[in-house]
Amino acid sequence: MLAKGQCGNSGYSQVASYTGGTTPGAPLSLTGGANSGTSIQLQWQQPSSDGCSPVIDYKVYYKLNDCCSQCGSGSNTFTNTITNNNIVGFSALAQSANSGTFLTVQQLGSGLTVQDGSSYSFVVQARNQYGYGPYSQVVTITAAQAPSAPYNAKVNSISSAVMQVSWSRPTERWNTVTNYFVNVITSNNQKLESACLFRNTLDLSCVIVLDSLRASPFNIGNNQQFSL
Repeated sequence: MLAKGQCGNSGYSQVASYTGGTTPGAPLSLTGGANSGTSIQLQWQQPSSDGCSPVIDYKVYYKLNDCCSQCGSGSNTFTNTITNNNIVGFSALAQSANSGTFLTVQQLGSGLTVQDGSSYSFVVQARNQYGYGPYSQVVTITAAQAPSAPYNAKVNSISSAVMQVSWSRPTERWNTVTNYFVNVITSNNQKLESACLFRNTLDLSCVIVLDSLRASPFNIGNNQQFSL
């Protein structure tokens, strides 16, 4: 820069530089899971661009999905889309995430908390000195809730050396089941190891060879009573 007058031009000033900035990009890879029935953990990655200005904090928005997440049957899939960077039906959480890329959600808003068995959708925005950038992808999480107990348990003798245990799936939240355990309980109510572990929750029966219960870790003696 220089100044121009009637008697001529001044010398040049010192050099000044400026780099234009903008809002940050969308947070990446938003994921989450339930810590319990009343606590949800969210995590994401920093935007690919901070807009030439450090991220100050992140704003998290939530939406309570409809009641089918609490039913014992049906699909728990929710379709969430963001059009022209607008979200419909979402509210801002009571707390922000500062500059960190994770947040434990328990309090939703004034007097509102995460409810056991409910399904929530979340999106995240990053903010720098120029404002908030676009929304992240949507993630949907169901707060953990234990299923009801299996019922109608039966034990049938297949032979003198083999028996079959069968049961009916829980009537409530059966679609949240990940494993079935068939435990051995002695006559003095001592719980031993599981005789069966099923990761395929479509299986509702278990075949047990009696000799396997006489060996470690069960060590059930002859004529000793036990329950399953």
